[in-house]
Amino acid sequence: MDYKIFNKNSSSSCEIKESRISDDVTELDIRLDLEASSSPESFGFSFEVPCDDIYSFWSPALGEKRYLRPDWAPAETKSRFASWLPLSQCVSVSGKNRLTVCCSDCHTPMNIKMGIVEERATVVVTVEFFSSAVAPLKEYKATVRLDRSGCDYYGALYSAIAWLEGDCGYTPAEVPAAAKLPMYSAWYSFHQNIDVDAIVEQCRLAKKLGMETVIVDDGWQTDDSSRGYAYCGDWRVAPSKVKDMAKFVDAVHCTGMKFMIWYSVPYIGPKTQAFERFKTMLLDGKREKPWYHLDPRFKEVRDYLVGIYTDAVKSWDIDGLKLDFIDSFGIRPDCEVYDERRDCSSLEDSLYKLMTEITTAVKAIKPDFLFEFRQSYIGPAVKMFGNMLRVADCPNDASRNRKGIADLRFTSGKTPVHSDMLMWSPTDSVECAATQVISSLFGVVQVSVLLDKIPEEHRKMLKFYLDFAVKNQSVLLDGEFFALTPDCGYTLAGAFDSGKEICVYYCNIVYSCQRRLGEYVFCNCHGGDGLYLDMKQGGCFKLEIFNCMGEKLSEEQRELCGLCSIPVPFAGMAKLSRI
Repeated sequence: MDYKIFNKNSSSSCEIKESRISDDVTELDIRLDLEASSSPESFGFSFEVPCDDIYSFWSPALGEKRYLRPDWAPAETKSRFASWLPLSQCVSVSGKNRLTVCCSDCHTPMNIKMGIVEERATVVVTVEFFSSAVAPLKEYKATVRLDRSGCDYYGALYSAIAWLEGDCGYTPAEVPAAAKLPMYSAWYSFHQNIDVDAIVEQCRLAKKLGMETVIVDDGWQTDDSSRGYAYCGDWRVAPSKVKDMAKFVDAVHCTGMKFMIWYSVPYIGPKTQAFERFKTMLLDGKREKPWYHLDPRFKEVRDYLVGIYTDAVKSWDIDGLKLDFIDSFGIRPDCEVYDERRDCSSLEDSLYKLMTEITTAVKAIKPDFLFEFRQSYIGPAVKMFGNMLRVADCPNDASRNRKGIADLRFTSGKTPVHSDMLMWSPTDSVECAATQVISSLFGVVQVSVLLDKIPEEHRKMLKFYLDFAVKNQSVLLDGEFFALTPDCGYTLAGAFDSGKEICVYYCNIVYSCQRRLGEYVFCNCHGGDGLYLDMKQGGCFKLEIFNCMGEKLSEEQRELCGLCSIPVPFAGMAKLSRI
């Protein structure tokens, strides 16, 4: 392979050492040596591979834009400690891996770019280190792993994540049992209009339907309801909304549910008392803004935030923190002036310190504490601290939710992936409402509708599918997850263990079922009636058909082999038990 090095650092040397790990896997050891310690400019390397059976690109940072791009406008994965991860992939038309590129350093700002070279019908891959400012250093080392195996694309992704978590030392945070159980969120149902009695009532209803934790979101800390963050920073309870937070938490605990609360970690607004104290410790320079970003390179900032969160745990007995906008920490050019008050020169290092200090302090009080992070701060480095990873906001969008869940499942190892909070119109059909839940089955379902305002059939549907999710957690969340046709946004997703396979159809396709197992479950989320199945391991089955409220429509014994049609209604379910 011809690796072309580029290096903007004068008085430095850069080298690549290639090691073949197997027939399909190569590791490149990268080293940069500077003559003197300084903040480095970007450097990296590029190489080309033939565009043979390369149909799409894959990266969690690409979202739905998985199509091939030209080299002059390439697909780009930007990675750093608090955003995404350094991984990108070329995928064949049949969903096989053609090339997976992954870097051992999930901490340092870097980019991976992929683009088609028109003149040579190749894909040029560019790996760039120090894509944004970093602290002074004298040497830098990293390893880039190239996987050319022809396995399923998700198999290569799992292999890369196992390498990062194992060989590269990114051990994920331990997962409390509550992190894998359905939750209720107050955000879409209440937004900033926090109402203690109404939320407690929602918790009573949610518990009956199978939810175990409530997340109280933005609004508890301010009387303002303009949806901005000008009043973030003091983190005192707004008495007009919550007279006594400890009593609020206790009331929720009395319903049998756990209590999590939201904080926007970096934001501080000019309309807070804390702003005067920290106005010279910001990442925003001198520009006037509606709100600002604290600079965690100051120990005083980190100590303040840790104190805020630990005081909340001690005073209110909360069970978890939704720590928001961690990916918004970023250095603005006009704030890069040396300040001797900082105890940390690197933003990424300071974020690592901040997360370490927060989690250590809080877990010393409650070892099984819950921490929710969300896209894009979901990579292996930050995942050492968060034990719940959530899809980015996509209200009422079942399609984006299922795609976001799949993306996160492939890169999150055993850390639970959560749906964005589910919402829908109370006047919608129960089948359409059910698509929100069915699309989220391979993640932990978070619900955010007013449970007393939706029709009874919607509550029946929720009860049925949430009970199903909890009963089948070992398959849905802990089994081997797969999804077909990533270039099309996943037409079908499934998971299986040694005894059961569960699949959800998102399009009206024929699924080729290859595994011989005792049980199969197929859910219809494609908008019409009926599912098509190519049963490669046929036999006699008990076939049960349910609608989306769990009502059994039919039961029969049936021989299933080869191409079959199963009469599953829209939003319904088929259960097959081998006889």
